[in-house]
Amino acid sequence: MKTDPPKTNLRAQIYDAIINYIISGEYDTSTIFTESELIAHFDVSKSPVREALIVLCSEGILESLPRYGYRLVPYSQGYLQGILHFRRAIEPYYLDFYWDRIDETDLANIHASNLLLHDNASLQDPIRYWRYNSAFHLTLANTYGDDFFYSHLKKVLDKQIIIFAQIYWNQWKPTAFDETRKFHDELVDAIRNNQKEEATQLLTKDIQSFIEY
Repeated sequence: MKTDPPKTNLRAQIYDAIINYIISGEYDTSTIFTESELIAHFDVSKSPVREALIVLCSEGILESLPRYGYRLVPYSQGYLQGILHFRRAIEPYYLDFYWDRIDETDLANIHASNLLLHDNASLQDPIRYWRYNSAFHLTLANTYGDDFFYSHLKKVLDKQIIIFAQIYWNQWKPTAFDETRKFHDELVDAIRNNQKEEATQLLTKDIQSFIEY
């Protein structure tokens, strides 16, 4: 059952709620919903709902169907592959470039983020798993102190989880991601041991494993 967002910062709360409905599979590409339905559901005025819908459309997550409503933009597996190829080219490069900025505090934060993926419950819950996985990559990116890279990587990861939800949620295979956890463990160890080349190779393999999923 859907839950209503708190009535604070309404546009952001409604935006987040719609994203969660998409990720959880409650909204899919066959779902058409209207502005008036959302207003009634959230029990709010028109303005925050319309603002949230405008942002979601501008980000390519929803599309407006004149006189009908809104629906999730359908994406192909090829589009998802494009995101993953982009990440494979960019993330290892930034790790190599900013390697010397990673200190002991950063390493502790990366290690703590990685431990979340060892929560076995996450392997049974694709939403939790992807949030933890994205958090790991963003924690690593945050150590670089490059706001431009961090903000763009976050947008890419947010789009990836939505597209992955469309294509793979009904094919979720928990055992397939044991390898990802292994790559993350080895990556943390490589950073701890100051093995830059090994770390960048492991990050590449980690992203490559999703391309091959």
